[in-house]
Amino acid sequence: MASISSYSSSLFSTILLLSFFLNAFAHGTPPTTEPIQKHRVALVLPVINSFKEKIVDPKAMTRTWIGNDACNNFTGIECEIIPDSRLQVVAGVRLNDFSLVGRGGQLSLKGFLDSFPDIYYFYAHSNNFTGTIPKINTEILPYLSDLDLSNNKLSGPFPTEIISATYLRFLDLRFNKFYGAIPPELFNLDLEIILLNNNNFGQQLPSNVGSTSALLFSVANNKLTGPIPQSIGLATHLVELVLLNNQLTGCLPPGIGLLKNLTLFDARGNKLTGPIPNSFSYSGKMETFNVNSNSLFGTIPEALCKMKNLTTLSVSNNYFTRVGPECRKLIPKGVLKIDQNCVLGLPNQKSKAECDKFLSLPNKCPDVSFGNSKVMTVNLNKTNGPFNKLFVRKAYSNAMIRNSKVVKLNDQRGVGSVATRFTAYDALDAHKSV
Repeated sequence: MASISSYSSSLFSTILLLSFFLNAFAHGTPPTTEPIQKHRVALVLPVINSFKEKIVDPKAMTRTWIGNDACNNFTGIECEIIPDSRLQVVAGVRLNDFSLVGRGGQLSLKGFLDSFPDIYYFYAHSNNFTGTIPKINTEILPYLSDLDLSNNKLSGPFPTEIISATYLRFLDLRFNKFYGAIPPELFNLDLEIILLNNNNFGQQLPSNVGSTSALLFSVANNKLTGPIPQSIGLATHLVELVLLNNQLTGCLPPGIGLLKNLTLFDARGNKLTGPIPNSFSYSGKMETFNVNSNSLFGTIPEALCKMKNLTTLSVSNNYFTRVGPECRKLIPKGVLKIDQNCVLGLPNQKSKAECDKFLSLPNKCPDVSFGNSKVMTVNLNKTNGPFNKLFVRKAYSNAMIRNSKVVKLNDQRGVGSVATRFTAYDALDAHKSV
């Protein structure tokens, strides 16, 4: 299975910080012997101390939060020195897996997340934050790029404050209690990673989902309804798409065949119907294709079974009736899993009565050809509010490789060469974080 590789380097840190802070803080080029300016860190020290007083800290993370040297002594508080200006800032907060609890049971992000004006990343996976997300627009947090609030106790409708975080490119809200619709504006942001799985999001996926620039998109284990939007075929950067365990209906969009970089497609546990479009075999990098437990029927496309990178083709518990010779070769190899279908001559199939009853229903997907797909004529507005996406991409141009599944993130110190590997299936585990 493919993975999203996350790297960090001192070059990346320097480029990013220089790109976003230079205009705000640089006043000429002072000599390198100038002392480090720490007044920006001093501004947030009261915020850090106030937060310490509000929490129960079962792992004693804050035992190091003593004195005034937050950058060198405080666990989870990570700083950078802006090139040329010699200005030290709190560039990141990393509180993953500390199980922090608010005194009295409530632990709000307000007054904490929104009080670090220079942060680039905020990671708080696996704690007990409650409520919703405060305002984090570009006026309040102008450099915020990575936000991980997964596996907390956040609730309410989708936090629309996120839409105003224009430079955000990594968003992880999985394993919370958010509900309601996913706003279409989310897919106009220049996000690389969108992890919304294991919440209570409902209604339909927005019709402009194809305008996303994401490489990894997971909405598994929610309550989404309606069809997979035809525009999904325009999300050409997608590498991993996980839609499993929702209530999605309708047919598989032929436009998914446009996704040349797609390695993982998982839509099991929905209410999808119709055949698998032949266009799916155009996704030549496909490694994992899983549509178990739907109401799909017809023939498994031979071209799909010929894909050289394919390691998992799971179509069990559907109503497929025919399997060609190329696909049959994959059954003894364990690649093709086709139990509980309607294929004569294969073991572990549905009963004839059940198959006849289903197959007597009218075909609701008469047109599954690639050329006639509606996705070919969809025209979406991919602008990003007052900020042009091209500007953002140029800012990251030396620090991000878009089409090779490389996403740059900070390591445990904010610099260095530690590489972590994280996939859409990792995202289904509440205890895993980037």
